[in-house]
Amino acid sequence: MKRDPAAPTPRPLLADPRPGHPEAEARDLLADLTLLAEPAAPPPDGLDRLLAALDAPGPFDHLVGAVADLLAVGRAKARALLARVEDPDAWGPGPRPWVELFHLTGAVGVEGAVIGFVRVEAGRGFPHHTHLGEEHVLILQGTCDDGARTLRAGESGRMPVDTGHGLTAGDDAPLIYLAVVFGGIEMDGQALTP
Repeated sequence: MKRDPAAPTPRPLLADPRPGHPEAEARDLLADLTLLAEPAAPPPDGLDRLLAALDAPGPFDHLVGAVADLLAVGRAKARALLARVEDPDAWGPGPRPWVELFHLTGAVGVEGAVIGFVRVEAGRGFPHHTHLGEEHVLILQGTCDDGARTLRAGESGRMPVDTGHGLTAGDDAPLIYLAVVFGGIEMDGQALTP
């Protein structure tokens, strides 16, 4: 392809006073290449597809209201938090290799609580722990059996202060839940507190 002589001359992207500087030459070459590219019209439905993708519901959007209520935050904040559940970088190690944690802070209605999302591999368990305060959970995905009951996606549960339990994720999918534990928990002889 030949460059159109009527096209503007590309300017250097790097203001390096030294002529022939390798970085300046590379950036100038990149600028020249962009001028040589043939303009292409977007597909006729391109804008519609882009907007639909931006508006596409996330897998947990049906739980926005429940998360907003549990954390005492607005729906926009709850939606943003639920969107981050799918971000692998949001998760950190948990108390066992098959458990991951996504810690949250700053929710106004839950001061004095340990809050966050918990992910447990399918068929595996979260270790036995004792609640130093009341615990509230909301199951986002999978099932959770704590020996006394089974909670499914969309269901919530509560455990009173000074109670202890472990839980097992169902075999069908990883368990993901939101936990708000006022006062924290004690596990493996250590207290996890706000």
